Amino acid sequence: MRTFYFHCTDGERLILDRHGARLSTNAEIRAHAADTLADVIESNPAALASGWLVCVFNEAGRQVDVLTLDDLRQDAHPDRAGALPKAA
Repeated sequence: MRTFYFHCTDGERLILDRHGARLSTNAEIRAHAADTLADVIESNPAALASGWLVCVFNEAGRQVDVLTLDDLRQDAHPDRAGALPKAA
């Protein structure tokens, strides 16, 4: 297992993940990214319209992926189908 950090941004604001999550597969990484973005949208529904991204970094500080709401919605597991709302 490796530690990944899930920072969120809309190009103006930045939410840093200072704790990270220990994950081992790409599917786990994308699921955690979806949950992270769902939390941002839940706390600020306007985020849905402002193009938030989840930028995934590894333990070495290297960016390993950038995921949009649309990317994560395509991956959404049926158990989390309602976690990522559709844009208005």
